[in-house]
Amino acid sequence: MMSAVKSLLLLCSVAWSVNRVRNEPLSNIQDLTVFDWILKNDTSSYPAIVPGGVYTDLIRAGILDDLYYRFNDFAYRWVSYGDWSYEAKFTVDETIFQKQRILLVCDGLDTVADVFVNDQQVGSSDNMFVQYKFDIKDSLIDGENTLTFKFKSPVQYAKEQWDAQSSEYPVLPECVDPAYRGECHANHIRKMQASFAWDWGPSFPSVGIWKSIRLEGFDTLQLRDVLVFTEKQSEGWKLRLVVHMDTAEANVQYSGKIDLQVKDLQIQETIEFYTFAETESRECSTEVTVNVDVTPELWWPRGYGSQRLYDMSVTLQTTQDVAFKNFLFGFRTIELVQTAEEVDGQGLSFYFKINSVPIFLKGSNWIPSHILPENSTPEKLRFLVGSAAEANHNTLRIWGGGMFEAAEFYQAADELGLVIWHDFMFACSMYPSKDWFLSTVSAEIRHQVRRLQHHPSIIVWAGNNENEKALRDNWYGTNSNFELYKADYKKLYVETIRPIVIVEDSSRPFVVSSPSNGLASEEEDFVAINPGSYNYGDIHYYNYFMDAWDPKNFPIPRMATEYGFQAMPSFRSIKRVTTSDDWSYNSTWNDHVQHHPGGNSEMLLQVEMHLPRPSNIDAEEGFKQMTYLTQVNQAMSVKAETEWYRRWMGKLNGEGLGYTYGAMYWQLQDIWPGHSWASIEYDGNWKLLHYYSKDFFASILPIPIVEEGAVRVYISSDLVEPVNVGVQLVVQRYDSLEDGRSYSSEFLMPALSSELAGEWVLSTILPESGCDTPSINDFSCFIRVSLTGVSAPTNVLLLSDPKDAKYNKATISVASVSESIIAPEGYAKGFDIILTTDNVALFVNLELCSTLGHFSENGFQMYNSQKSVQFWSTEDITVDDFLDELNIISLSDIV
Repeated sequence: MMSAVKSLLLLCSVAWSVNRVRNEPLSNIQDLTVFDWILKNDTSSYPAIVPGGVYTDLIRAGILDDLYYRFNDFAYRWVSYGDWSYEAKFTVDETIFQKQRILLVCDGLDTVADVFVNDQQVGSSDNMFVQYKFDIKDSLIDGENTLTFKFKSPVQYAKEQWDAQSSEYPVLPECVDPAYRGECHANHIRKMQASFAWDWGPSFPSVGIWKSIRLEGFDTLQLRDVLVFTEKQSEGWKLRLVVHMDTAEANVQYSGKIDLQVKDLQIQETIEFYTFAETESRECSTEVTVNVDVTPELWWPRGYGSQRLYDMSVTLQTTQDVAFKNFLFGFRTIELVQTAEEVDGQGLSFYFKINSVPIFLKGSNWIPSHILPENSTPEKLRFLVGSAAEANHNTLRIWGGGMFEAAEFYQAADELGLVIWHDFMFACSMYPSKDWFLSTVSAEIRHQVRRLQHHPSIIVWAGNNENEKALRDNWYGTNSNFELYKADYKKLYVETIRPIVIVEDSSRPFVVSSPSNGLASEEEDFVAINPGSYNYGDIHYYNYFMDAWDPKNFPIPRMATEYGFQAMPSFRSIKRVTTSDDWSYNSTWNDHVQHHPGGNSEMLLQVEMHLPRPSNIDAEEGFKQMTYLTQVNQAMSVKAETEWYRRWMGKLNGEGLGYTYGAMYWQLQDIWPGHSWASIEYDGNWKLLHYYSKDFFASILPIPIVEEGAVRVYISSDLVEPVNVGVQLVVQRYDSLEDGRSYSSEFLMPALSSELAGEWVLSTILPESGCDTPSINDFSCFIRVSLTGVSAPTNVLLLSDPKDAKYNKATISVASVSESIIAPEGYAKGFDIILTTDNVALFVNLELCSTLGHFSENGFQMYNSQKSVQFWSTEDITVDDFLDELNIISLSDIV
């Protein structure tokens, strides 16, 4: 496979000279999205917009309504079962028409299409993630041209590929679980796998031109990609650029120069070069190396330092053509550490060092922000990434069943300091190993790595999501011919993808799968006996039948890259896509939007384990209360699990477990208003989990855990310097709004560590505070822990399940609301709210029935008579509007 990679890279010889970079480079590019497009099938035609897709255009034409309304995901299946065409008429710009080579460049075709210019086929596509370049010079006329894309039904195409493959042997699974309510054979088409449905989303396999398309004309060379490697030397840094170009002809020598400019580093150079395209691919690359004489500022993950980015301008000039690229990049080093010494020889460690500092990865998993890829707008992407940053995430894991995101996603991550664990787009399936499939995957990986390589936020490439574990653990019946499926697995990820990544991008590590045992999996021929072992690599952990509020029930891994619990969306989201007939926990609709097998029963089980059950979950009020209760349980369960993982940062438990350096819950956002693991709903509303993550991902956090009859307070700190802290523990009765007995200690907290900072015996402190029983099962009291000397959230420890606690009915009122003087960037209005209560109130939830925004905190325990919170609105509303929309609920309202 290495020879196949090299065959696409043509040799260039380079000569050096220094000159001034051109300030206003020109480019011979014609945007084709601006023309009038038509969407057609066998019977009808409709106006279309490009970039776009068939569902979006049919909605605009009035043929379809809201995709998510009630059962429309079933009602609209006919769209994906048919073939569709996109067509436009255009005239080529005169400057382009005269060029020697004219390319039709398509940044994203979804997915299987034949491409025609003036009824002459100029190419075809079979991969949503590939940039296609079609030579169309000979098909163009001087006048009006017709461009046609004939898309094949993705469902029918996948079925045909399955049929052809299964005549030899089936590439499993044959279909997704029936609970997904999806389409089969997504693994046989290089398309967003989740578009065929997943256990958190619907099936809408779209077709269309989902990214920009254009003409590019040139006589000599065209700039395609620029890769930037920031290489730390013994003294200072070096910049190494790999510049990829297209040539007008093969077997012709071209000369040109590359102007490179990074103003803030005082870099301004011109490199002259000569190139000879030796093959018919007409692609060439050359390298440029520049010493950095000015000491650059480093790029750091959020919470560890600043996110310094530098603006680079690269201009390619020949005697006849000019092309340019501008982008931001950063200086940082990455190391994936896997050693036996750090874990006492009981496995291998597994963590990342950035700029030589060990980083605890705190965050969530990213799925597509919309089921229709063209609707993942820059605004939506920036809102979601920004919401993650606001909630103290420093990591997002791009999951392998989604898609390579738009540039705005990675730019936002770069700017906000969120590091990206980036799966390649393979998930929960075996995949074909036929030549056609490996060929299109090779083009996909090469294009996407080159497109994204310059982003400092991306710290690791991962070959797939869960496929090593699926293979070894026989999820889909692979034990029927294990060696055959293992050979396919290695051929795709180890023999095809891995060599391409190694050649294209040496700036970050590559792991074959997630979860996996890392180096240990590789030593076991890339399919470990027990992938996801707690002694190696990363794990994905789910258990919906355990007591998830007791952290000691969770494993102690090296890194947890998936874990979570489901919750319903808020009633405000549900109401928009349902009728009152659906507002019952056992309604047909409530089952329809639950794609996880047994999910509704599991949510109810978890709620009943800890919280009061509404008297009638099939009545409207009980249904509404279940939306609240499932969110409380989700938030508390993920909180317990996350704090448990943070407690083991850099520490072993005596049995070689621990040394944990990552916690990424599943999942950040919803793709529709259905039941899921998400912390942000489809419309952008924060679930209680997202508010909780702001605290459990705080830079420094007290973590109270009951162990051996005592409350042990651990502190987990991501701070890069040691700090003196005071630990304060308060015992309080549920029937009092006054503080009970207070206990305190002083502690010097080391940097980047998790430490035991204090311990108090329950049988001593509970009687001293007048609690009813001196044990963990006390129903009359709760404990809260705070830190002084640093900014840290207060952490409340409930000593019994809330359903058994002796709290009184709480009446919560709004004492005052006033407009904030300044709203944070991105918000239209801010409000300062003062709440009062007559009793301790558990899990106070504030919600506006329609306006989007978020509170400074939510789902909180109100243990004093008064509390101040803020609300930031994305809309320009008044105080009266706010009060009219505000709903307040706490646990004592459940009847």
